[in-house]
Formats: sequence, C-alpha cells, structure tokens
Amino acid sequence: MGIFRHAGDIITITDDNYNQSSYDATWWKAEEPGYVEPADLVELIYIQGSVYRYFTTTSQVDDSLPWTDGDTYISNKATYDIDYAAAFPPNYTLQQLKDMKKAEVDAYSTDIKLGKIVYSTETYESAFEVFGRIFREFEKYNRDGSVPVGYYVTDDSDTQISLNLVGLKALVDLFVDLYAACDVKADTHKVAIQALATEGEVESYDYTTGWPTVPYNPA
Repeated sequence: MGIFRHAGDIITITDDNYNQSSYDATWWKAEEPGYVEPADLVELIYIQGSVYRYFTTTSQVDDSLPWTDGDTYISNKATYDIDYAAAFPPNYTLQQLKDMKKAEVDAYSTDIKLGKIVYSTETYESAFEVFGRIFREFEKYNRDGSVPVGYYVTDDSDTQISLNLVGLKALVDLFVDLYAACDVKADTHKVAIQALATEGEVESYDYTTGWPTVPYNPA
C-alpha cells in the first residue's frame, strides 16, 4: 500500500515497503508536469485502495478511487530518488536537513493516524473528519445522558454498528489515544533530530520505530 502526500512545499511518497522520501514540490512538479495541483491546496493525501482526499483553504474533497496518476507517482519513487539526488547534491545546511527530516516525521505520523482503529471486533476509519464527527456526536449525547434510539456508527466495511454511550466513549477514547500517541512520538523524534550534530546523523536517523501499531487496538 503506497502513499502520496502533498503538503505545502513538500511532496512525500511512501512505497509498498514503507520506504519514504520527501521532495521539494517545485522540483517534483517539473518532473511531473501533468500533475494538476488543486487551487488553494493545503494538503493532498492518497493511500492506495483507501483514501484520495485533499483539503483546500475553503473545502475538503473526497475523490474517487483509484487515482491512476497517484499510482504512477508512487511506482516512480525509485526514479525520483535517483533524479533528486542528482539534482540536489549534499549541499543543504544542517538545519535544512533537519527540517526535511522533521517533515518526514510529520508525514509518517499522519500515515499512522490514518491507519484505522479496532474497537470490539470492528475496524473503523481513523481519518480526521471521521474522528471529528464521532467526537462531536459523543459530546452532544454525553450532555444528553444517552444516545438516541437507533444510533449507530459505520465501520470500514460500511456495516452499521449499534453503540450505547459507553461504547461510543470507548471508541472516542481510542481515537484520542492514537492521535495523542502519534503527536508525542513525533515531538520526541523532532527534538532528537534537532539535537543531532552532523549531516550524517540526520540522514541516518531512523524515526520509524516506537509508533502505535495500526490498525490500532491497544487491548
């Protein structure tokens, strides 16, 4: 399952083996002139077989799957890596290298957050808007003291799952725990990266360990 992410001035691509590379967006778009960046883009995320979504300054758009161009970009990762290394020989400042590595950490954290959660025996999407909707519903029903008759949530297989208030809170807690654990781990890695003293240390720093396992099911 490959991942393509465009956020700000950085393009990040993760291949099927979870090898991740980040590229300057201006350079990458010159490599792929057919890429059409949505107007006022904030972030675009494509996870093969799961999500093709982008956020602008005014809206969120969920596009249809598969995104064939995205599949091509992911499959071209090895070529981009070679071309990028040739275009940008090691002449970054130490701080620039640290900032690029931190951007990779942020992208990796987002990928983990989108890795789904498991409650009871069902698996649920853990995308930001799903979390936001369920959290708002829990806040309302918690004030009311109960969920309405017939209330259900939908798991990732589009099955309607009936939950009472206790079950809904447990589901919300899983979202909160996953997001918080990712944020803490990301901050830990970024502090460690900032403390590194040489370019070699930054380039070899492994930020892929110690993250929550997804689909997230701490029980």
